[in-house]
Amino acid sequence: MQVVLERLLNVALPLFVAPFLIFTALAFVKKGRAAFSWSASLAESVRVNTALMLINSMLAPVIALSLEPVQHVADSGGIWRMDPALWQALPIWLVVIIAVMAADFSDYWVHRLMHTKWLWPAHLVHHSETVMNNTTSVRMHVVELVIMAASFLVVATVLSLPPVLAGVAGLFIPFYNRFVHLDADYHWGPFNRVLNSPRLHRWHHADVPEAHGKNFANMFSLWDTLFGTYYLPGVCRHELGVKDGPGQNLLLNYAWPLKSLAEAVAPLHQRFLHRG
Repeated sequence: MQVVLERLLNVALPLFVAPFLIFTALAFVKKGRAAFSWSASLAESVRVNTALMLINSMLAPVIALSLEPVQHVADSGGIWRMDPALWQALPIWLVVIIAVMAADFSDYWVHRLMHTKWLWPAHLVHHSETVMNNTTSVRMHVVELVIMAASFLVVATVLSLPPVLAGVAGLFIPFYNRFVHLDADYHWGPFNRVLNSPRLHRWHHADVPEAHGKNFANMFSLWDTLFGTYYLPGVCRHELGVKDGPGQNLLLNYAWPLKSLAEAVAPLHQRFLHRG
């Protein structure tokens, strides 16, 4: 327990608090004092999102354990690797960009996968947010974290990324993801088709049919442009989030995938009993 608490104090909280302060300041630049006028629903959202982040941080050993099979396959040569010498001929700044783009490319496809039938219940926890704010990015179920971590491990293995560069990519993309969930209308104008922004990503969370299945990229909306999921008709003023989800109930958020699985399996179980 002491080790867990030390991890929370020394790692999880600084990685949460520092971006929170930075992006709250950015919201203030865009919105003025309104950035500090928290409604009751916003305060509740931040509370639940922070609690989910802390729970997931305490489950870090479980996440690491779940990745051991993938790590074993990688270590035993079961995953093809690029020659690491290829990176030595490139300047370090270019290698960093390639590492970040590769990790984000993986996240794009994992995100699309999370919107499919069997993985959606875990990802729905993120989409149950109805009050967008920069803590929304940490509103994730541990199942989704495991899947994303496993995919990143595979990408880092295939590219033979040095651990330091893999770590940079693993930290920078979540940091940027805090920005795109900001409740402030920042955007990149003509570069929106290349780089994600709060204006663009807000449509991903919009509760309107035409926006469903759009804007999956965490950082580079270039992937959405290339694969036909880019959507930006203007400023999004629609309601956000899934209304029939767990809402701001912390325990229900964590139990939601199990609840959905039980509901999906129940008809099969009844059919089996009926045949018997």
